[in-house]
This record gives sequence, structure tokens and C-alpha cells, in this order.
Amino acid sequence: MEYVVFTLDHGVLVRGKTGRGEGVKTEEQSYEEAGVQEKAGRHGKTEKRRCGDRDASAKGKLFGIGTGPGDPELLTIKAVKAIEKCGVIAVPKTGEGERTAFSIIEKYLEGKELLECRFSMEKDIKKRTEARQASAESIIGILDQGRDVGFITLGDPVTYSTYMYIHEIITARGYDAEIIPGITSFSAAAAALGTALCEGNEALTIIPAGCGEETGGFLDSPGNKVIMKSGGSLPDVLNELKKRGYGGRTKIAYRATMDGQRLYRSIEEFERSPEEGYFTIAIVKEKI
Repeated sequence: MEYVVFTLDHGVLVRGKTGRGEGVKTEEQSYEEAGVQEKAGRHGKTEKRRCGDRDASAKGKLFGIGTGPGDPELLTIKAVKAIEKCGVIAVPKTGEGERTAFSIIEKYLEGKELLECRFSMEKDIKKRTEARQASAESIIGILDQGRDVGFITLGDPVTYSTYMYIHEIITARGYDAEIIPGITSFSAAAAALGTALCEGNEALTIIPAGCGEETGGFLDSPGNKVIMKSGGSLPDVLNELKKRGYGGRTKIAYRATMDGQRLYRSIEEFERSPEEGYFTIAIVKEKI
């Protein structure tokens, strides 16, 4: 399988390696191997167009594509169709989650061009904003060529996803965009654990574990709770849950639906052989 990778270097798109590691491709090679069609354009000139691209006179469309929680079989049919439609796939470079998103869709990337979008994870809001703007501009440059772009994200694009920052910038500039929802990580975790997220009139609160002092207030809210984006903050959150009597009402999933999945029926069980990190999700039930 081959695909061409582009990276954003100081605001400039740079053609990089191919999916088979064969180095930089020439423009002619890229067109030929991506399945380019040639047709007679205006004034008798020959125009090159990659399969799936629109006329350059029309603006391309951005698709925010949720790849689901990790199991490639949980990628939706609509997501696959959107990937197949787009000539360029934007891949965020933010961490483990997005590497997983790429691995889920890799078998659909034959002949595609990849655009690596680097996002800052620093606390400096200015640096984060600048990185988002630079990635959005690189995507806009492709949309202006009449080409569709698919931006992939693990889970669902509207749930703690980098995609929405890009979506807001690009739609504010008048470009067309569509969000393809994906199965969330906490839905997958609940399914793996065989537990309901909420039933009847129960409320559900989704809590990012790393929100500092505000975490305690969220834990005191009525109803069931999902603890996600845990990382190094998880032990502190679990201690707070135990203080509130939730030790036996908390189930934990690590790498739900992926290789290495581990399930725990209580905080005590988890603490005997903990698996902490990006893919650890806790589900807290107010009532057993």
C-alpha cells in the first residue's frame, strides 16, 4: 500500500515519505500512482485530476471523521465512504490516540495523500491557537484546489476532539464541512464492561480527570459519571471516589475494544494491577 505524506513546516507544505518508505515522490509519480485522470481542459490544455477530486473551480469539502474507539470493525460505513471520497486525509499529530486512529483506517489509504497536522499540547494558549490556525490554513489551501479533505480523529469528532477547533475556523471562512460521528470510547468501555451508562431518569456526567480542583465538584454531581482523559491524574481521582464510597461502584476499562483490553469490576481490583494512561476509562454508578 502506498500513500504520500505531507507535513507542515513553518507554514509550508513539504512532501515527505511514502507509506512504503520509498522517499519523496515527484509530482508526476504522485499523480500516476494516485490514479490520476487526464482530460482536455479549456483552450485544449490537458488537466490532471486525482480520482475523487472536484474541478478546481469548486471549493473542496472538509469531513471530520470519527474512527471509533479502536476496533477497526467499529468504524462506521459512513466513515469508510467519506475516507474513500477524499483525496487527502489529514492526520493530527498529537499523541497515542491519533496514532491509533491512523492505524484503524490505514487499509483504506491506497493512493491517498496524507497531511500531517501538528498541534501544540503546551499550556500556552497562544501556541495552541497558532498551531490550530496553521493546520487550518494548510487544509484550506487544499480545499481551494477543489479537493476534499478528511480529518480523522479517534472516537467521535464532537467529544474532546482536536477536529472541532479546525471545523470552527474553516466553517467561519465559508467552507463546507460535514461531521461523521463515531462510537465514543466511553460507550465502548461500557459495552465491554457489560454495564449501562445511564438508565431511566439517571443523569450522566462526563469528567476529564485532569481538570484539577474542579474534579471534586464534578464527582459530587448527581447521577452516573464517566472519568476519561485520565493519564497521571487517575490515582488522585480514584482516591476521591473511594472517599465518597464509590470504590465498589466504579468499573474501569483499559484499551476497550483494542488489543490488550483489561476490565476491572472495582477500584480495589484495579489497584492490584493498575493500567493507567490515555485509554483508561472509569464508569461510576450512583446506584448499584
